[in-house]
Amino acid sequence: MSLDSFAVPKLQKDGSNLLHWHQAFELYANSIGAASILAGSSKLPPSPQIDEPEPWDSSMARKVLSRADAMKQRVKYEEQRRKVLDITEAAVQAHKAKVNEWNCLDLLLRLAILKTTDQTLYSSLPKDSIAAQVNAIKHQYQEQGINEECSSWAEFMKLRCQDCTSTQQFTDQFQAGIARLESFDMKLPAKCYVYQFLLAIAESYPEFAKDCHHDIRKNRNLTI
Repeated sequence: MSLDSFAVPKLQKDGSNLLHWHQAFELYANSIGAASILAGSSKLPPSPQIDEPEPWDSSMARKVLSRADAMKQRVKYEEQRRKVLDITEAAVQAHKAKVNEWNCLDLLLRLAILKTTDQTLYSSLPKDSIAAQVNAIKHQYQEQGINEECSSWAEFMKLRCQDCTSTQQFTDQFQAGIARLESFDMKLPAKCYVYQFLLAIAESYPEFAKDCHHDIRKNRNLTI
């Protein structure tokens, strides 16, 4: 039983559900028998090789055969030619059916991408293959995610208590920065946050920062 393309969720503009979208898209492709097209391992079926029957050479038949034998030879040739043509026609029809099936599956996948992606994103995708389109979507959001991680880390590192209007504002921004970084699953050790906190308060609370540095040197386990 195949799934409907509606089973594939709409891809959010910020890419926040990219993993879920990609998993659902793979399940949809598997359900309709198009996994190999999505993977890029299945291409449009090539045309079959056609073996044309050799042409009848009547002049050679007249030279070496009697009239009766030549007629028998011609009948035999026509029978063989008909068999070749029948086999060729069957191969052509089978190829046409395979092409139609491949095009139908490819079209279903393209339609699913069209229905579940933003128009601007869809317009930027390559048109040569489904595999290229999906890879382009993944690459764009993965690259965007790296840029967001770098930007969030830079914003967190330049946060300073003296630049805030109050200690409460600084505390709120610092906690929000930690939450943002942890949302990226960067697996930063707790000491990173401690060191940044001490750097951020060094000018506003120098004595407290100094005491904390002293505790760190004594290998005390400090937390935010």
